[in-house]
Amino acid sequence: MQNAKCKISDFGFREDSDSQFAILPSLKFAIRNSQFAILFILFGSPCFCGVGIVSTGARNMGIGGAVCGIAEPTSMLVNPAGLSFGSQSQMTYSYATDKERGDWWTTVYPDVQNGVGAVSFVKRGDEKMIYLSYGKNKAFRWNGAYGMNLKFVKIKEESGIGIDGGLLVSPKQRINLGLSVANLISSKIGNISQDRGFILGLSFKRSEKTFLAQFNLQKENMALFGVEFIRGDETIRLGVEDGGIALGLGGELFGLNINWAVVRSCHLLSLGFTY
Repeated sequence: MQNAKCKISDFGFREDSDSQFAILPSLKFAIRNSQFAILFILFGSPCFCGVGIVSTGARNMGIGGAVCGIAEPTSMLVNPAGLSFGSQSQMTYSYATDKERGDWWTTVYPDVQNGVGAVSFVKRGDEKMIYLSYGKNKAFRWNGAYGMNLKFVKIKEESGIGIDGGLLVSPKQRINLGLSVANLISSKIGNISQDRGFILGLSFKRSEKTFLAQFNLQKENMALFGVEFIRGDETIRLGVEDGGIALGLGGELFGLNINWAVVRSCHLLSLGFTY
């Protein structure tokens, strides 16, 4: 895909290649003064024959979409077990200038049958998806969580359903292992089959820092990397997605959680709040 360059985006940010590196001097400061994280995912398949695992949202794409091993609700579309770590009701909307990246709206409901539930809507190109998600933490004798997505997918006039399953465990303190199976059960969408795929994730924390990186394996291999620098309520993110640089920022303003990311020539902006 050819990456077009433009001067001004819908949010007033420059989208030429030089602007993507304007924030890099701040990264040196963040490394010296803050916690930072790198997400490591060993195997993955972000998409299969039309519909597979969907990773969208500014927070996720700022680290290159590497979220399978993250114990956060934002990872639910990739690994629904991450939803089980949602402790508050929250609502998030994410807008992307490139519609192939997808717009995303989700609402998280804790305390649903002793777990956490969520309803999500995704519009990506010609695809429209509804996700009904559920996750439960401390579901096993060892420290682990599981989750499932029931998804309804429509592509133009054709529609189908699918079920994703995920696990997230902590075999040792500061280590998380994530496993997600896309389209564990699925139907065809017209002539498009939803092939089954696997993602295995790992995150490792050391002292006040968490190290992460990501590799995806699919029919065409692709490597994803991400790093997140946290300083108080402010966050700086850097990722690599299929050879493209991803940059992201996060923070709070007037009670809103605001995240921004740029991947290639696409800008993503997410707004969220808890209630």
